[in-house]
Amino acid sequence: MVLLGGIRTTSMLRTVVDVARTSTFEHAVVVLDHVLHVGALDRSALEHALTTCVGRRGVRQASAALDFADAAAESPGESISRVTVDRLGAPAPVLQHRFDTDRGVFRVDFWWPDAGVIGEFDGRVKYDDGDALWHEKRREDALRRASRVHGFARWGMAEAGDPARLGAVLVAAGLPIGRGWAQRR
Repeated sequence: MVLLGGIRTTSMLRTVVDVARTSTFEHAVVVLDHVLHVGALDRSALEHALTTCVGRRGVRQASAALDFADAAAESPGESISRVTVDRLGAPAPVLQHRFDTDRGVFRVDFWWPDAGVIGEFDGRVKYDDGDALWHEKRREDALRRASRVHGFARWGMAEAGDPARLGAVLVAAGLPIGRGWAQRR
């Protein structure tokens, strides 16, 4: 137990482990990606905490979510997208890959080097500003001109957790995914 503002609560470590054990795999990955990304907890502390819970409900799922978790994921949308990509049977992407282009160095959310496909999870707020929209268009144009890039996929939250919708976006960009993806929900 820890005190926060004079109120007794569970520690962050205990809370994260309990959430990972009792929520969906997808939700567990979102939480684990976040705490690893911001450096609030490290993987070894989480692994140790899970070993103390052996025999409790949800430990296997929490361990699987921790194995899947990646500190490079920068948003819940990216985490949810990764889970969906995995469920589709697509190859695991490289996260936050850097490209040197004719307009500078840019980092992309997802990169599938074998297919030459870039993936970008986008929130709407990014496009509410005309200047930001123009900058993003120029950035995408430069990335598309990179010699290794053969396809470019963009999606938002509506597609991130929906295998059929995200699958359609990824296939259209040239990413090979597992059989039967259109029926997965």
